[in-house]
Order: sequence, then structure tokens, then C-alpha cells
Amino acid sequence: MPERLFLIDGSALYYRSYFAFSRNPLINSKGENTSATYGFLATMVKLIETEHPDYLAVVFDTKEPTFRHKIYEDYKATREKMPDEMAAQYPRLVETLKALNFVLLEKDGYEADDLIGTLAKKFAGDNLQVVIMSGDKDMAQLVNRNVLLYHPGKGNDQPQLLDEQAVVEKNGVKPEQIADWLALMGDSSDNIPGVPKVGKKTATDLLKQFGSLENLYRDIDRLKEGAVKNNLIQYQDQAWLSQDLATIRTDVPIDVELEDLRFRIWDPDTADRICKELEFRRLANRMRALAQQYGSAEAFAKHDEKKTDYKLIESDQQLQQLAQRLSEQSAFVFDLETSSLDFTEAQIAGIAFSWQEKEAYYLPLQHPDIRLDQSRAFELLKPVFANPKIGKIAQNIKFDAMILEQHGVPVDGLYFDTMIAAYLLNPTGQFKLDKLSEEYLNYEMIHIEELIGKGRKQLKMTDIPANLVTKYAAEDADITYRLYQILKPKIGEVGMEDLLYQLEMPLVRVLMAMERQG
Repeated sequence: MPERLFLIDGSALYYRSYFAFSRNPLINSKGENTSATYGFLATMVKLIETEHPDYLAVVFDTKEPTFRHKIYEDYKATREKMPDEMAAQYPRLVETLKALNFVLLEKDGYEADDLIGTLAKKFAGDNLQVVIMSGDKDMAQLVNRNVLLYHPGKGNDQPQLLDEQAVVEKNGVKPEQIADWLALMGDSSDNIPGVPKVGKKTATDLLKQFGSLENLYRDIDRLKEGAVKNNLIQYQDQAWLSQDLATIRTDVPIDVELEDLRFRIWDPDTADRICKELEFRRLANRMRALAQQYGSAEAFAKHDEKKTDYKLIESDQQLQQLAQRLSEQSAFVFDLETSSLDFTEAQIAGIAFSWQEKEAYYLPLQHPDIRLDQSRAFELLKPVFANPKIGKIAQNIKFDAMILEQHGVPVDGLYFDTMIAAYLLNPTGQFKLDKLSEEYLNYEMIHIEELIGKGRKQLKMTDIPANLVTKYAAEDADITYRLYQILKPKIGEVGMEDLLYQLEMPLVRVLMAMERQG
């Protein structure tokens, strides 16, 4: 079964959530109206409970006029202004969704529909099914073999999942005819004018007969005389304008990659805090249960090679390219594979690097099958490691930095240590990389014993072929980078930035000097 990307029409869901409680709004003990936030969040929780999305994004309109307003100044002119009480809740909703790890997207000049259409076209395929959550009928034009429309059910009603056949059964026209259908009959919700005297039935019949608006006007002489034909001729420009207004764009310039949209469950403590603050008591239990479910061992993505891009550096040219790319980063992860845990005698088997999620490089320096010239490698890497403007990130950065410096490579710009950050956030927790991976990423890493063995037969890392070490080493760097992305904002949330950056990280350099002197 292909993975699924859920694209949520956030603006439509926000309206729906607010007006669902218009007669009996939810007011907490502080006098705050939380109806829209509760309705929105409850819908998302239900979606996650029932559909288990692999990727998810919530897409919103902005306040700025769109290109449609520029070509037709009366576009959506008949819509009532958003109630002040509803508008007042929007900042709270956005704040809540961001705190719960939801990816939010918007772009001035375009509607949420256009971003959704662009993302659906970009990512849908045989290996990824796109599911669009929206009740708007114009969204049906995006449905195809790999794109479905999801109508959330009201109350206890089951949601509807519409494929191409279901769109025809519901509307009477095919997905690719929806824009022409709206062009003919108009759409009062968006104030799209359409053609006078052409209603839903007539528009449907015309498209069944001619197939498209283009064919209709090309062969309009075949249409019998009457008011409908006269109006089609008289209002032809209006029909084409309406088609342009109704057509969802699929070419919006937006820099988003699929992995940016991977669904990550919320932190249970954050969910508890939000639900307590907003007084969402029933929702709190469901959200904690979901967090536990996603965090269970069964949910671990064990050794999933398909979703990672780990590369072995095998030539001097690749080494030069790696050094150049490292020099262009503001910060990067480095992770050493060594022959010993004693820095005074450890030999460097290789170095792994990462500066982008699920992408890493392994530089082999001492393996039986591949060993690039160490002096040449250090010559190219010294300027990068010595540059204080390029942040260095690592798990137990003191150990790796000391070994590099023992080999004549000075390391400056010690920026972030995932082990130290994890300790600050939870002093009673576990700080080994594999345990942090399980706790924060729901990911079970490769165990080192799978590589070097156990007991008397245990090998040194320098005894293992580089092609076998690459996935293990690159995974270490990749996981460290992913943990950095999570732990860094958490440090900010709890107000420990000064403690980490002004005290703990400078202290690493002091401890390195002390250990050298014994």
C-alpha cells in the first residue's frame, strides 16, 4: 500500500469548526471563546486516529488579495466579513497547531486551494496517494487515480472518501469537468458569475453532450435555439472568465519537499499543557493515547533504507566536493567512528557528516577495503573544522573534538551537543544516541553489535569494510541532526538557551583541556 499525504484545507475547516458551535460556543473559565480551536483540533485528532497519515500539511488562505481578485474585482465580494470573535481565535489556533508539530503552509497571492493543487500534482504518484480534506466542491477537479477527496463526517457520521467514480456519482460530471461545470453554472459561494439561465442540471447536460467548455463553444451551432444558447453566446467572455476563476492552479512557486511534510506526533507533555490551558479535558486523553500509540515499539521505523540517502566518499574528487559543501553550511553534524574509546590511542576509522535530514556522508579513513589518504583529508577539512563561524553539532562533542585535535585537526565553533541538550531537558533520562532516537524520533537504530559482534570475537571498527560501516556511521550523523532539529527549539521553549550556549558549550572546551592534562 502506498504512503499517504493528507492536505488539509485549513481555512475551510476553520470556518466549519467555528460555525459548528455558533449556537452553543465553547467558553473557558477565563472567558475565552475556544470553539474554533477545539473543533479544528478535534477533527485533526479524529483524522489521525482513523487514517494514520504518513505525511500531513495544513494549508491556509492569507489576508492578501489573490490573482483572482486582480482579474475579477468582485471575486468573493458577496461573502460576509469574518466575525470578530472568529478572527480573534485565529492566532490561538495557529499557535496551538505549531506547538503540536503540524506543518502550516500559506502564500500571499494564492488561495489554499492553489497550494493544495500544486502539492497534489507534485507529489501524487503510484508510491504516494494524496488525500485532500475539504468540503468545497471545486476541490473535486483535483481528483484522479492517485488523488482522493476526503469529506469529514459531521458528529458521529463516517467521513466520505471520494475517488473519480464517486465524484461523478455526486456531481454528475467528471473531475476534469468540474471547472467548466462551475464556469457554466457559476458558484455563489465565491461569487463566480457563470452564464445566466444555466443552472446545475443544464450545465451537467451540456458537459455530458459536449465534454468541455472548449468543445461547447467550438460546436455551439449544434445547440438548439433558445435562451440557453443565446446566453451562452452573449456571455461567452463571462464563461471563460468564470472558468479561469474556478480553475485551481497547480504551478504555485513553493519550495516544499515531501519529507518536510512527514507527520510527527506531538509531544504528550505539550499536548497536556495546551489541553489544560484551553480546558479541552476529553481531548487531552485522546491526544495522550495517540502520542503513546505512535511512540510504541510497533511504530518504530526499523532500518528503513528506502527513506534515507547515505553516501560513501570513495574518491579524492568526492572528498573535495564534500569539503566544499561543508564550507557552505552554517552548521553541520560530525560523528567519528574510532578503534577505541580512549582518545589518547583511538584511531579514526572514518567521519560521518550530515546537515540535512535523512541525508549523510561517510568519509572512510582506515578500512580494509577503502582508505582515503588521511593527511589529504585533514588538509581539506582543517579549514572547515577550524572555522568558528560554522557551527559544529555532535552527540558527545567533547570526545569527537578531542580525537580530531589529537590528530592535528583543531575544532572551533562547538555549537550544539545533543547529549548535553537532552540532559538539560530531562536530567533523569537516558542520553545514549539510540535511546534518544527512540524517545524523540520513534526510530530504532542499528545496534553496533550487528556490525562488530560481541565478546572475544568482537572486531574493531577499523577491521570492518567501509561499505558495511557506511549505513551505521551515516545513520549516527543523520539521527544526531534530526535530534538537533527537535532539541534546539525545546531548549528555547523552556528558556535554557543561555544555560546551553553561554555555560555548557563553553565548558566543553575547558573539560577538554583538563582531560588532556590528566
